[in-house]
Amino acid sequence: MDNHIQDSKNIVTGHIDAKGNVIVGDNIVINLKEAAQYIALEKEIENLDKRFNKTKTKIEQYPNDVNLREKLIQINKERSEKQQELETLRIQVFELAKTFEKIDLDTERLQKAKFHFDKGEFKEARAVLDAEIMTHELTALLDKRERLNTKITENDKNLSDNSDEFLILAQLTAIDFDLKDRFEKTIQYFEKSLQAERNLANLFAFAYFLQEHKQNNKATPLYEETLAIYRQLAEVNPKIYLPDVATTLNNLANLQSAKNEFAKAEKSYEEALAIRRQLVQVNPQTYLLDVAMTLNNLANLQYSKNEFAKAEKSYEEALANYRQLVQVNPQTYLLDVAMTLNNLANLQSDKNEFAKAEKSYEEALAIRRQLARVSSQIYLPDVATTLNSLANLQSAKNEFTKAEKSYEEALAIYRQLAEVNPQTYLPDIGMILNNLAVLQKAKNEFAKAEKSFGEALAIYRQLAEVNPQTYFSSVATTLNNLANLQSDKNELTKAEKSYEEALTIRRQLAEVNPQIYLHRVATTLNNLANLQSAKNEFTKAENTYEEALVIRRQLAEVNPQTYLPDVATTLNNLANLRSQMNDYSKGIFYYEEALVIYQQLTEVNPLTYLPYLATTLNNLANLYSFIENIGIAKDLYQKAIHIKESLVELNPNVYSIDLGITYLNFAIFSQKRNEKEIIILYATKALELFRPFIEISSIQSYIKIAIQLLSKVDYKIEEIFQKSSKEDLIEKSNFSNIKIQGNE
Repeated sequence: MDNHIQDSKNIVTGHIDAKGNVIVGDNIVINLKEAAQYIALEKEIENLDKRFNKTKTKIEQYPNDVNLREKLIQINKERSEKQQELETLRIQVFELAKTFEKIDLDTERLQKAKFHFDKGEFKEARAVLDAEIMTHELTALLDKRERLNTKITENDKNLSDNSDEFLILAQLTAIDFDLKDRFEKTIQYFEKSLQAERNLANLFAFAYFLQEHKQNNKATPLYEETLAIYRQLAEVNPKIYLPDVATTLNNLANLQSAKNEFAKAEKSYEEALAIRRQLVQVNPQTYLLDVAMTLNNLANLQYSKNEFAKAEKSYEEALANYRQLVQVNPQTYLLDVAMTLNNLANLQSDKNEFAKAEKSYEEALAIRRQLARVSSQIYLPDVATTLNSLANLQSAKNEFTKAEKSYEEALAIYRQLAEVNPQTYLPDIGMILNNLAVLQKAKNEFAKAEKSFGEALAIYRQLAEVNPQTYFSSVATTLNNLANLQSDKNELTKAEKSYEEALTIRRQLAEVNPQIYLHRVATTLNNLANLQSAKNEFTKAENTYEEALVIRRQLAEVNPQTYLPDVATTLNNLANLRSQMNDYSKGIFYYEEALVIYQQLTEVNPLTYLPYLATTLNNLANLYSFIENIGIAKDLYQKAIHIKESLVELNPNVYSIDLGITYLNFAIFSQKRNEKEIIILYATKALELFRPFIEISSIQSYIKIAIQLLSKVDYKIEEIFQKSSKEDLIEKSNFSNIKIQGNE
């Protein structure tokens, strides 16, 4: 999902045009392409391109030369770093230009720094602002403020000027890529600016810098302080400062949402939205975009909380606003239409409204392809994003060929982009490979899936070496999914090792940030318990499920809409385990609690949770059948069948296998009572549903059970099923319980 972070609008607008002109307000401040640092970076990139091509040519002549290949990798790394520096330079120079417009240039140093800045002499501008001298002055000024109460106004003005100088120094330092401790010094100078004077310019700029660098906890109090000041100003002059109140609330809500502080985030978004609705009444041309932006962000939050009806309403209104803006300026706002369509389609997909989701994805994809034809470098990543989302939908619909084609196209785009900028796009390659591997696993293409997971894992481990805080989570996610594959391949020792490593990483991350990572700890615990159960390590499995359940209950107390489904998942799996352990009363207890939860969830979001409700009914019916409680078992099977038949009518590709499994279970149940006609009816129905999926190994085992049931009642089976399944009939017909595994 795409959330917008906004820069302060108090109130400086502008952009960098195609010629490199930095335009603030109506004035051209500087031509960035004429700046010495920009020219030097372009020259370095050009030289690196030449070295890259020259080395590549040598490799073609000497393909086995390891030194040449290592040299090529190093050159490419250096080139990517310089390209990233060039892009960061563009962004930060524009931010600097806006800051110069916001502050008073009341000191000789600031005037000289601005003079050098306007000439593109960034290092010279930085040199003017001598940190050592300024620190001495800051100390002297602070002392002076303490001693000279009679001159406090003059001294405060000097402190304000000193604060502005450190603010500019901080932003200049942020783009001085030759500094090894650039990030640390930038923070240091921001803090000195705040020490001299806390004002809207440095508070917002520092908060924005920290938010852009994922330092959410540090950014939050700065936004809160900024917000308090804007609220005071808006009481006196609402016309000027209410827009800034809304902007700060929007950014603060993004932070709160990222930290899973959903109640706080919702409150902040709602207040920002109310302000912007009020502003749009006066000036729709200016503020309609802001209304749409906040609606999109609010919808993302509501979606995360599983409040699907609210989220859909918010997305739809945001989309209507963007469509209205497109009528006036299609070039600017088509991208926002596509973004909101993509987000809405994600929601529709999770609601199992697959036809609607596909339509939304297709429209988003068409827009993004259209934009990419004009500017591929800018919009190709968006094309890949929608292809990935569309592939996820196609995979959920069991349209595996279509899904594979979409993933492969997205992967090709990201690989192409990563050749130029690996730091930016390698994580996306890892994501697509992970998704593709999950698809390949579903198709029983285990070797391909293992290869894809392996490459994704190698990418994330490489990225985590440089930036562990950002990418260790992705390492854990890929390990979790790889372990699911290894479990399906009966490589139980390997699977256990992968789950354990994923669990260790997630526990470490949860210690620092439990709100974000605890639910992922529970996911891996749930999957590890499934594995332990498969190994008949029932005591271990029970302890692991119980830990997952405690975490999920704890999370559901704070946010039931989001985490109650996870509680029900673990209850279902724990009930399966208890049944295996012959603890039938406990199994029934857990199944029934899971049923109550799914029934509650189904009342709000039926298409999403009916499949889970039917699965739990199927499993509970199996248990009652096993303990010979015939009446209850039959009633539960019939309820499960009724639900699954209604789902198959909506989407046969997705739900046919599940319905076939319950038909088969009901046929086994009927075998115990020698109900020949019912056995024939439901076993043949199951075979018909399994027919399109006959190449999948797990389906073949179900087909064998159905054939065995039919052969016992002397029913003639079609040749197609005889060929695929007659060779190795299993001796005992077992009920099929469904465990719920978590890919993340």
